[in-house]
Amino acid sequence: MTSPMDLPLLGKVKLVETNKDELITIWSDVISKNNIKIDENEKVESIVKEGEIFKVTTDKDYTFFP
Repeated sequence: MTSPMDLPLLGKVKLVETNKDELITIWSDVISKNNIKIDENEKVESIVKEGEIFKVTTDKDYTFFP
């Protein structure tokens, strides 16, 4: 990345040189600080925007995201 990038929930980030461990740390901090729930081993079947909310349907369940 040669120029700063604006990442939602984090802000501007400029990474001239980085490695996998640094990226994992950044994403882990974003997930932790924003109480993001990640369900693994689910296939996303659809994402539908309903107003300001996203309805994500998976092969196991569905969730609403503001």
